[in-house]
Amino acid sequence: MLGNTKCSSISASDTQITCTLDFLPAAGSWDVQLYDNKGLIPLAAGVAKIDVSLVVSSISPSTGLNQLGGDLLTLSGTGFDTNTENTVVTFSD
Repeated sequence: MLGNTKCSSISASDTQITCTLDFLPAAGSWDVQLYDNKGLIPLAAGVAKIDVSLVVSSISPSTGLNQLGGDLLTLSGTGFDTNTENTVVTFSD
């Protein structure tokens, strides 16, 4: 898994493992973890995290909003978690 997204296919050689994702992963800085049928496999020290950016490409509607609130906004982009319980949106004035 990467960023709460499961690998749809995995291929491996003696020196490399490739995980193919069907969906983009959630934004964050993710530790590399490798498991086999015996459990977690220790990795070499210094293995870099995988960074995934959150990109908001649009918010709609963007005009005609009620200053008192109550408008339904749609945020579009990449890096959103498929588990909406992990998502918080805040606005500042």
